[in-house]
Amino acid sequence: MAAAYPARQDLDGKARLAFSFGLSLVIMPSLALLLDWTPWGITMWSILIGTLFVDMLLIGLTLLRQHSISEEDRFLPLRNLDFRNSWNNLDRKLKAGYLAVIFLVLAFSVVAYTIIAFPAPAERMTEFYMLGDEGLAEGYPYQLVVDQAYISSVGINNREGKTMTYTLKAHDASGVIGELGPLTLQDDESSEFDFSFTPRTLGEGVEINFYLYQAGVAEPYRKVRLITDVVTAGGLP
Repeated sequence: MAAAYPARQDLDGKARLAFSFGLSLVIMPSLALLLDWTPWGITMWSILIGTLFVDMLLIGLTLLRQHSISEEDRFLPLRNLDFRNSWNNLDRKLKAGYLAVIFLVLAFSVVAYTIIAFPAPAERMTEFYMLGDEGLAEGYPYQLVVDQAYISSVGINNREGKTMTYTLKAHDASGVIGELGPLTLQDDESSEFDFSFTPRTLGEGVEINFYLYQAGVAEPYRKVRLITDVVTAGGLP
């Protein structure tokens, strides 16, 4: 506002305050939009540096414009302000109110800095899925042949925040019918694997469970279930 209206008589205090809020709502989103187009993107540091650059640019423009008018006409809101006398002349309740506001602003600033500088870790998880014959989440085999190996595609996405090692096992009523691993994935790495298993239980609606294990953990971490018919080579259940 001082850069736009450098002289005292340009605007009164209330109008300057109102326009200041309005300009902030225009400048900050515009800055964020510009940063989003840059290679740095919108981050805490890019916003901090971008805001500092805008502030310095406007300060320089303000000094340049105020240099062209007399010192008496310049907009200098703190020129005649005596903080000590003003504070001493305040009522005790007003002093308490000002101190409470200052404390709340400082507390909010600390909380905001903590949230930005030390963000909470993202949810840790592993995605585990099985794909059909076309490499999609559909078209699963409706019929398998007993004692004949079948190759399926399974996917693992590591979002645990660290390098993980997994083992994959397939079970039907007879026990373990396929095993793959160990499989090591870096943090945020996703990969798909060909997994071979051999069904050994005849029947309709046979349940085949695919278990994903973490290294060193006995209990399964993730599970995918396939229900299909298992027949003999002649097509009989």
